[in-house]
Amino acid sequence: MLDQLVIGTAQAAASLRQRLERELTGLSREATSQQSGPGSPRLTQHERGPWVFFVCRLEPASAGSRCAGRDGREPGPEEGAARPELRNRLARALAAFIHGEHRLCLMQRLLARRYTHLAPDERQAVLGYARARLESQPGRERERRRLVGDRLAAYLKGAEVVLVEGFLRFRCREYVEELEQVVDRAVDEFLLDREYRDFVRLLQQFVDVQEPKLGVVHVFVDPSGSLRLVDEGGRPVDVPAAASPLAPEGPDAGEADDHLLSALVTVGARRFVLHARRPLGADTEEMLEQVFAGRVETCKGCERCRRRSRRPVTPGP
Repeated sequence: MLDQLVIGTAQAAASLRQRLERELTGLSREATSQQSGPGSPRLTQHERGPWVFFVCRLEPASAGSRCAGRDGREPGPEEGAARPELRNRLARALAAFIHGEHRLCLMQRLLARRYTHLAPDERQAVLGYARARLESQPGRERERRRLVGDRLAAYLKGAEVVLVEGFLRFRCREYVEELEQVVDRAVDEFLLDREYRDFVRLLQQFVDVQEPKLGVVHVFVDPSGSLRLVDEGGRPVDVPAAASPLAPEGPDAGEADDHLLSALVTVGARRFVLHARRPLGADTEEMLEQVFAGRVETCKGCERCRRRSRRPVTPGP
């Protein structure tokens, strides 16, 4: 009697074969070293349409080795029956495949089916976002892999055929649902980043077409977020808000960092010097560098900053 398991998949079959061969080779070496073996593992491949089936089996041992067991007695029925070690190794290979190459294919299919408005290169970029999200949660990754491994081990105890896609759909649905959530969030993150890049590009174009009217503008930022702009001679510089692409349009328009960015974009100057009494957000610093390309510098501690630091801080509204 042969111990046999048929495994079918419609995705990344070459990767699955490599994983199965690796485990079966390990099983064969183990059996050889122990001189035990009710049989040697064999792997054959069959194709039907988009499906690829792998038949994993333990073939009977040679006639000489079947005459007696390792201790000289007649072989018992368990030596020709299903080998748990074979199924354990196949479960391990399948779990690694599902959590690796097949998961990648599954996310690609989800993107192609649910986000047809994205171009192929955009879907590929989203896939990178999704993988980064998965890898940023090592603890949760271990739980996902353990879930797949446990479900496979339980299923393979009594199954002779396993279709990977069907197993995930009916036996491990929560794993697929979690991947769907990861993909959805990755799409949201990608779209937000794309909007950000488009916004930065708009500001760059706005700044590039400006004819600088001033040489150096000093920008004093209070802890409350209020701004005061002066030229090299200390004369106040007005900021015509209506001329800015960041003109207030909503409840968030009054955010301090947005107000700062709007002021710098609107005022045409060759160089800006920031005198800030509060730290700027990392996103704001990055955007200033992207939009103004080195034309904004931060004061490291001038006399005016030292005088201002000795004044009491006026709380913001």
